Order: sequence, then structure tokens, then C-alpha cells
Amino acid sequence: MNQIFSIALLAAGAFLASAQERTHEALFKLWDRNEDGKLVLNELPPNAKPNFLKVDTNKDGTIDFKEFLGLMSR
Repeated sequence: MNQIFSIALLAAGAFLASAQERTHEALFKLWDRNEDGKLVLNELPPNAKPNFLKVDTNKDGTIDFKEFLGLMSR
């Protein structure tokens, strides 16, 4: 019985992680107004703008989806 519960728990965790990433992807796409796959400062809502330089970890002037996920996991 414990093995079945463990498998069910792992499956539920994987489902939730997948659903959360899809939610983050939807938010990223919503903010990415020019649909270039990157966020620039003027695409961010006012409350996210102060964090731009912290999130742009490779300092290329944009936030890609990987960097965005790093922000969302904080």
C-alpha cells in the first residue's frame, strides 16, 4: 500500500510542477507583447520593473524564459 501511495504522490507532484510551469509560460507570453520570446523592461508591469536587472542574469538587456522561471521560483 505504501508503494502505491508513493507512486501516486510522485505523480501528483509531477502534475503540479507541470501545471505551474504552464501557468508561468502563459504569464510570460502575456507580458511578451511583441512575441519575440524575450521580455524587455517596457514589457514588464510596474511592480516587476525594479527586479529587471536581478532577473537578467546574463546581462543581455532581456529576460528569456529560463531567467523568468528563475524569478518565479524565488
